[in-house]
Amino acid sequence: MIERAWMVRTSRGSVAIRDSIYAALGGNQGGWLRQGWGWHDGLDLRLIKAKRERGEPLGTDEQDAWRNSPMLGKDAGRGNDAIMVGDLVLLPNIPVNGQFSICEVTGDYQYGEPLADHGDFRHMLPVKRLGFPVANSHAMVPDTLRTRLKARNRIVRLHEFHGNLMALSKLSAKDAGTASSGVERVLSIAQSELQDTATEFADKLRAVFNNSLQAAEWEKAIAVGLEPLLREAEVIHTGGPKERGADLELRFPNPFDSERGWVVLIQVKDYKDKVEVEKAEQLEQAFTSRQQDDNYTDQIVEVMMVVTNAKPSEAMKEKLVALSKDYHIPFTFVEGEALMRAMAQGYLHNLNLFGSSPTT
Repeated sequence: MIERAWMVRTSRGSVAIRDSIYAALGGNQGGWLRQGWGWHDGLDLRLIKAKRERGEPLGTDEQDAWRNSPMLGKDAGRGNDAIMVGDLVLLPNIPVNGQFSICEVTGDYQYGEPLADHGDFRHMLPVKRLGFPVANSHAMVPDTLRTRLKARNRIVRLHEFHGNLMALSKLSAKDAGTASSGVERVLSIAQSELQDTATEFADKLRAVFNNSLQAAEWEKAIAVGLEPLLREAEVIHTGGPKERGADLELRFPNPFDSERGWVVLIQVKDYKDKVEVEKAEQLEQAFTSRQQDDNYTDQIVEVMMVVTNAKPSEAMKEKLVALSKDYHIPFTFVEGEALMRAMAQGYLHNLNLFGSSPTT
């Protein structure tokens, strides 16, 4: 029998969400691994799979949910490259940042009711939690696994660490939560507190900005928030009469051709309620105007609409899927919650919480 393990990244949102996800795991009597990107009935992975098999285009929400497809196990259409009964699953930052939980899959995928008070997390696998939460910096956690914990992918193979996870699952509660040194323990606690601070700050920042910023001011505010998170990228504010459909350009260095960067185009919208399909024209203009410009040598790798307080209409979702197929790059929609989480982290860096001198 092949010993297999996975990392499933669930949520690093509020403390309440993480507490609820951990509680849902139950104990050694069994519970549920709950995954997000499942907030309405149409995001059941089985329905999305059937839609794909019929050759129908997927909306943005469905594409996001389909990244959970390994949870379908043998029904995922991926052969053995999916989460099966008996596999181990590591959940990073559950129940707190700087720790992970380990569980064993005991049954097949289900699409259930939303997690209480959160309206999401309906993708479910029956599991049995093994042992106690383990500190990332525990002496028994290999450096290679600790590095893998930083991966941003939603689902990551950890088959080579199956034996390590089994050993870690047998530790006592006291031993499992013990960092390998006093310094690392302090850093782990500090990281957890800073993440919680960032989440709370994002909520406050959103409320204040909604009441005080005019539409065009959001562009600069977002640029300031993103810049410290993108150390290797140049954040270029292009908004204004010559924006050509994009308010910001994120330009990343190309290691193969220093003269030809990789660019993400961003159109910023301060909207409420729904964003209708007509607004997709600006995204298409942002891409095509640069592609047709002989003096523009950078390679565009993604086009985004970032919206402060609205969701895409169904027609808008379908249009983004069509544009992605037509131009062979992602055309995506980023909603306010994800935007504010990123901005909050950037502003905390700009406010020098790490001890550097104040910016002016």
